Amino acid sequence: MLTGYVLLDYVSVSSGFTLVGTATLVIGLVSLLRGCPRCVWIAPVVVVGVIVTADPDDRTLVVAASRHAPGRIKTIIENRHGIIHVVDDGEERGDVVYGGNVYDGRTNIDLRLNSNRVDRVYLLAALHPAPRKVLVIGLSTGAWARILSTLPSLSQMDVVEINPGYLPLISAYPHLSPLLDDRRVQVHIDDGRRWLRRHPADRFDLIVMNTTFHWRANSTNLLSREFMEIARSRLAPGGILAFNATGSADALATAAAVFPHAYRWSNFVYAAEQDFRAIPPQAVDRLAALRLGAEAFDLRRSTDRSLLNDMLAKPFASVHDVEIESGRALAVITDANMLTEFKYGRRLRLD
Repeated sequence: MLTGYVLLDYVSVSSGFTLVGTATLVIGLVSLLRGCPRCVWIAPVVVVGVIVTADPDDRTLVVAASRHAPGRIKTIIENRHGIIHVVDDGEERGDVVYGGNVYDGRTNIDLRLNSNRVDRVYLLAALHPAPRKVLVIGLSTGAWARILSTLPSLSQMDVVEINPGYLPLISAYPHLSPLLDDRRVQVHIDDGRRWLRRHPADRFDLIVMNTTFHWRANSTNLLSREFMEIARSRLAPGGILAFNATGSADALATAAAVFPHAYRWSNFVYAAEQDFRAIPPQAVDRLAALRLGAEAFDLRRSTDRSLLNDMLAKPFASVHDVEIESGRALAVITDANMLTEFKYGRRLRLD
C-alpha cells in the first residue's frame, strides 16, 4: 500500500525498488543481529557489497525495457500509474509517446502531416456546427485536446486523465503547452468513467476519447454497453460521441446497440441520436476557422482546400458493412463479458 499509493508518486520505479530493497535488508540485518550478536561482522560486509553493486543510473532498467522502440529516448516519466517515455522521431512526424511501453500517440497537430491520424479529430469540427462544451477522456500527448481547444465556439472543455505524468510532458512542447494555460480548459486527474458518474448533471456537445488499444487491461471500462449508456446520457441535444475503436468491430456494434446512429470513419466510431453523416458545404470554412497558429489552414491555397475536401469526402462505414468485412457476427461488449480483453483480444505469442 505504501509503495503503490505513496512512494511511487515521489520516486522512480527503479529508486522505489532500491528503497524497498534497502529497507528489507536493514530489517533482515536487525533480525539477524538480535538472534546472533556474534554475527555483527556480517553488517559491514553487506553494506560494502550493496555499495559496490549499486547502479548509479536508476533508469537503466526502464531504458533497457524500451529499446524496441526506434529512435532516441528523450524523456522518461515514472509514477504509480506506470511509465511514460518519449521517443524522438524527428521534427516532421512528431515525437512518439508510449504509456506502459505501448504506443500512446504523437505530439503532432498538423493535418498536413497526419502522422498520428489527427484527421479523426479534425472531422468533428465539420460534424458539429458549434460545439460549446467538450469532454475529452484521455489526455496523453495533449495533441487532440489542443486541436479541440481551437474551436471558435468553445466555451468550456473538461479533460479527464488518470495519469498526471502527461502534464509536464505537454508543457515541454510550445505548440501543445497553451492548452495548459487556457482558462476554458480544466484538466481533472481522475478515472474517466468515475468522473462522469460524479457529474450526472453535465451535458456536452462532444465527448471525445482517443482510447488506447481495445485489448489492453481495463479498456472494457470505456468500450462496454454500460459505459456507452452513461456517455449517451451526458450528451447535449445534437451531441456526438467519438472514440477510438482501435480495430475492434465489436466496439462499433456496442455503440450501435446504444445509439440510433453509430458509424466507423477510419478506425474511429462516431455515435449520436441524429444522423450526422451529411457534411454541409460550410464544413470546410469551419475547419479553416480553427485557431491553430502555424498549423492553420489557408483556403486561398489549393493544397489546403484539396486536403480538407479529400478528408471530408471519405465515407462512413455502417455496422452492416463492418460485420461483412470482419467475417463474423459482431457482439456487444459488456462489463461482464469483457470481449475485447479476452475472447476477441490480442493473442499472446510465445515464440
